[in-house]
Amino acid sequence: DPDGAGCLVLTSRREMGVDGESVVSLDRLPLDASAALFYYGWGEYSSSGQLDAVRPDVKAICGRGLLDGHPLAIVLAAAVARKERLRALSSLIERLRTRMVEVLRDRKTDKEEVSLEASLGVSYDALSDTAKEMLARLAVFEEPFRDEAVEAVAGDVGAWREACTELMDHHLLDKGEAATTKGET
Repeated sequence: DPDGAGCLVLTSRREMGVDGESVVSLDRLPLDASAALFYYGWGEYSSSGQLDAVRPDVKAICGRGLLDGHPLAIVLAAAVARKERLRALSSLIERLRTRMVEVLRDRKTDKEEVSLEASLGVSYDALSDTAKEMLARLAVFEEPFRDEAVEAVAGDVGAWREACTELMDHHLLDKGEAATTKGET
């Protein structure tokens, strides 16, 4: 803001209904861009011969039916693949499919939200118990927070720094000068 009042950038599937809100609608990424984003986040393959071997699986993950070109879902899935050092993607595809079936079975959900929820679920499932506990404790924050605040809510979570690092590796926590938990706000 030129007047120095500051601005806030939120990502959401819905309008927030706040004064001064500007809505920018972003479409899903095309398949090639989705695959490129996945490869970038996964960081596993560099040569074209290696890429050819996994290209069908990456297209299956990023395309219609699974993540549908949703950038956040793709980044989360790539983080799981990177963290688990997956060289083959069949287990990730199966976990995403299983999670999507669970989401659709358990409640009526907007089809557009299923791929993101499935990706978040797979990412959450891949966390250690300590990181899951830390994420639950961080949920009390509505605004950016500092390390001192994290330490205060960490309680008996002894390895809170490691847990926060794991959350960042899974793209469930951002850290810069201040940190914020991700999610629909």
